[in-house]
Amino acid sequence: MRIAAAIALFFLLYGCGSVTYPDEQVTESIQRLLTAEYALDDVGVTRDGAAVWLHVPVEKIYSEGYGIDEKTSEIIRRVSLVATRVLFSSDSDIEFVCMYVSGSDGLELRMVRHIEDIRKAQAWYISNEDFYLRSEISVGYNPVFYGKKAVKSMAGADVSEIEKNIQPDKRRKLRGAIPRFDEVKDLKALRTDENKALVYILSLPGPRESLFIVNTEFDQEFKNLMLLLQAFAGGDLDIQNLISLPVISGYRDLSDGMPEEYKHLGEPYVWNDDLIFSRPVTLDGFIARQIKRRVIHKFEEKKPIWGFNVAEIEVDCGGGQVNLMRRIVPESEGFYDVDPDYEIALTVSKVLKNYETDLEEYILYDFMWNEIEKFTREELEEMKPKKWERIRRPGEPTLAEIITSLFLPGFTAPSQEIE
Repeated sequence: MRIAAAIALFFLLYGCGSVTYPDEQVTESIQRLLTAEYALDDVGVTRDGAAVWLHVPVEKIYSEGYGIDEKTSEIIRRVSLVATRVLFSSDSDIEFVCMYVSGSDGLELRMVRHIEDIRKAQAWYISNEDFYLRSEISVGYNPVFYGKKAVKSMAGADVSEIEKNIQPDKRRKLRGAIPRFDEVKDLKALRTDENKALVYILSLPGPRESLFIVNTEFDQEFKNLMLLLQAFAGGDLDIQNLISLPVISGYRDLSDGMPEEYKHLGEPYVWNDDLIFSRPVTLDGFIARQIKRRVIHKFEEKKPIWGFNVAEIEVDCGGGQVNLMRRIVPESEGFYDVDPDYEIALTVSKVLKNYETDLEEYILYDFMWNEIEKFTREELEEMKPKKWERIRRPGEPTLAEIITSLFLPGFTAPSQEIE
């Protein structure tokens, strides 16, 4: 039955010779179908090179129990279904489907997926676990949302309250640089990167024009704390009222005009707070991040029996090469005599097999970026998983001794003396 369904899906996706959704109408077609079929007319759709970006506003991302909210999950499913339906019936060269799911509290669920991975997952050609590992999925914080909120909270605040909004490593530098203000007469924000934004204000007394540089790229420990707090609140937590997010990383006085480094962004009065953010996505970058993610996942999963983990890893793909730096550290006594670099090479090989790419060489480096090994694409493809030998420590019984003790309790094999 599954085979018949897969065949039917194959002809549905590939059987039509005509192009239902021409390349130049992809974004408009996605928006039109979302509105017509699901009344999702607030979803933003834009295109950036080989990627289509979908901005999906929702009430909340997480519900009680630290899971994706049921209503949000259904919205994500519908948006994904429409986007892939259009792309599968288009002559477009789009390779990536990217989605920002933005909660009303500024929390974001970010996803980047390759169109061929989606196609294979829908045809049951790859497992759900493999599809998850091929996908980039992360949680972040909208820098425009939190930047505006932080700046507004500074109005009428004393120095100590202002400092709570400044990133810890920037407080010494910015101490005293941000003047106290009583009122915000005008406020504009512009997202410049995934986790970065600029916030412009016209404040009183003065009037004074100021520019705040915002960064919401927190470390994973801080993110986990925020997510746990949100989960306990059932997704309705106003994080900013519970704990000040330190998002301000810089400040500029605009009395002499916009700084040279930001002039290309135009005057703040033309900034659009709701401008849909997108960034270029390349196959090389996507592969590099997937290799890193898979290596970390493999070593975390095997750490209890291998006894070591990856303390550092950097992966760069380009110019026909995969360059990987790693630092392996022991964490406990492992049970198997494993070659970690062989396991990393297997992971690189697995990822490269999934995509049509010109990456033909893999180079491994130590943590000082000294070259250790070099492999061709053909050598990687010839590598097979190994059954690693178990480490037998002094006093540890052999398999034969364990079996004997189970079936012949009390039996002791006679010792043999060697003359």
